[in-house]
Amino acid sequence: MDAERDAFAAAPDRIAYLRENSHLPGPRSNLELLAAAAEEVDRPWVYEWALASVGADPRDVFVISVASVALGRFAAAGKAGAEEGLRRRAVDDEWRLRESVAIGLQRLGDDRPDELARITAEWWKSGGSPGCSGRGRGRCRAAPAPQSCRR
Repeated sequence: MDAERDAFAAAPDRIAYLRENSHLPGPRSNLELLAAAAEEVDRPWVYEWALASVGADPRDVFVISVASVALGRFAAAGKAGAEEGLRRRAVDDEWRLRESVAIGLQRLGDDRPDELARITAEWWKSGGSPGCSGRGRGRCRAAPAPQSCRR
């Protein structure tokens, strides 16, 4: 991961670097770069991309995923807005973005397991846990399959 982190940190255009090295389109994104970049990016960058939509370049999903994973780092540090950003992306239509939230929450749990437990309980109680309704907790909806799997 150090090599990925160093290369990302040295890139003159970090967005282009993420897009070019994302391994997308394809079945598996560059998870090593995802983790490394999420440790390197700063708050303004993260909050800008956490609110972004996937644009004309489908590799934007990777850039947004980096922001989601970094939100887990910020939540672990107690930064304002991180939990809300994670919650918003947890129900995104794009499955890769939902997965990046799961990685971000794992990052939070590594540093602050009690905080992850609190967030999980709060999301569950409010009926806003990803994919579940408040009254129908036993009937959580499954995440939609990626487009490539729908035939």
